[in-house]
Amino acid sequence: MAQKKKASVRDCILESARRELAQHGFAATTMRAIARRADVSTSNLYVYFPSKLDLLFAIYDPWLREQIDMLERRAAQINDPHARLRAIIATLWEDFPAADGAFGNTFVEGLAVSGREGSYSRSLLLWAEERISQLVASCLPEARAAHFGNTALAHILFMAFDGFAVNYMLVGPSRRLEHCIDLMTALLLGTGATQQGPGDVVVKAMSP
Repeated sequence: MAQKKKASVRDCILESARRELAQHGFAATTMRAIARRADVSTSNLYVYFPSKLDLLFAIYDPWLREQIDMLERRAAQINDPHARLRAIIATLWEDFPAADGAFGNTFVEGLAVSGREGSYSRSLLLWAEERISQLVASCLPEARAAHFGNTALAHILFMAFDGFAVNYMLVGPSRRLEHCIDLMTALLLGTGATQQGPGDVVVKAMSP
């Protein structure tokens, strides 16, 4: 007979995993340690989560959705399209990597070391890319927004987020981060940008 799952036990396991991951990172965290902290047997833990990666996804999914919801609320308060677009990119590349003890890096680490362990699904990434695509398009002139009608741009922004998350964990925020944000903002708006000196960005008009 299949063991009946209890919401209270699942919640306890998730909280235990959050603490273990925050303290030790993904690679050094074990299912045994999570079970011990949650006061359940390791075999019972596997009833709820068949792998450590599945457990990580159960934490990361609501975390990312909450981050994007907060980003949308913040963006809605910024009327100027340039400032709004820059805030969106800065949040993805600067705020997300630093949030909650660099939890974004923990997720990247989990994917990197797990290989094909667990049931990896791209559904969360596709959902996030769609939301970010809509946010970016809302900042662009209609003629330029037409160039970004699919989610490829958002995919690039998220891949860059992975890199900035790893960098944040290793050495802190990138010293070139502000320039990268300004450059991407200018390129998307079609204004273009060149760098004359360290940290100096000169924006010039480009054809759409």
